[in-house]
Amino acid sequence: MKPLLFVITLVFAYPSYAIDFEKYKYVIITENECENIVSAIEKFEMLREYENLKAPNKQHNKCGIRYDGKLGCISITESSEALEENISFFENDPKWNSIATAMWNDCGVEYFGFERESISFE
Repeated sequence: MKPLLFVITLVFAYPSYAIDFEKYKYVIITENECENIVSAIEKFEMLREYENLKAPNKQHNKCGIRYDGKLGCISITESSEALEENISFFENDPKWNSIATAMWNDCGVEYFGFERESISFE
């Protein structure tokens, strides 16, 4: 329930960034303890800008500090297949891996090691 409330709050708090939930129907929510949240969020923003330029499928992402002090992020795509295609697209991209690895190092997690859950609006 809390992840859904977070998504709804994001949409209403930032109406200029409203997302069409008729088109974008798959949400990934990640959370993790993070030793250096501010630095990780800065790197995530760089990663997001790079993904927006290169990804085969449009993906909306945002990270912030959760109510419990953990790093929390959401990624919204058209489908789980679109997300997986984006992940596959970037897994051998040196620039993407460099930024992502630096972000994960800020949080002390392994490669794609964030705890995650998903919501499908199908």
